[in-house]
Amino acid sequence: MNTFHFHTDVSVRFAETDAQGVAHNSAYLVWFE
Repeated sequence: MNTFHFHTDVSVRFAETDAQGVAHNSAYLVWFE
């Protein structure tokens, strides 16, 4: 059986991070659109 593989690169914008440079959990919803 063939397995479907998918890969995409997502760039995290400055506005989607906190002071330590960690991506906010709310940003994940935007990336899944």
